[in-house]
Amino acid sequence: AAAASAAAAAAAATSATTTAAAAHARRISRQAAERARQASLRVAELLRTLHPAAWLVVGTALVQHRRSRAAKRGDLREIRSQVFTDDFHIAIVTTAALPWMTGTAINPLLRAAYLSKAGRSVTLAVPWLHPRDQ
Repeated sequence: AAAASAAAAAAAATSATTTAAAAHARRISRQAAERARQASLRVAELLRTLHPAAWLVVGTALVQHRRSRAAKRGDLREIRSQVFTDDFHIAIVTTAALPWMTGTAINPLLRAAYLSKAGRSVTLAVPWLHPRDQ
């Protein structure tokens, strides 16, 4: 019993550390994206003042790029809303062996458990196992 509670405490500490690390990585990523955006704005302004004809070509490409990114974000929002509102079956297929106890082997198992706990209909398939053993 003591070993089980120690394992649970270790798992909780690992989960908290992982969550904090992920939040830190997202924050760093947002800061890097903002720095890149500011740099691109400075370059764009310099190009506009030095080479107006080149700016016209690049500006048109940037506008098209932003429109396609906006459309992609809209598509992702639609997919996300379908995943969380529609009732469908999710199949997770992995070739990793669970006894390996590596991230590659454990992540699909944890994802299936999370989705199942969230009330989703989910199947974890390991193709090299016979279907009755899965």
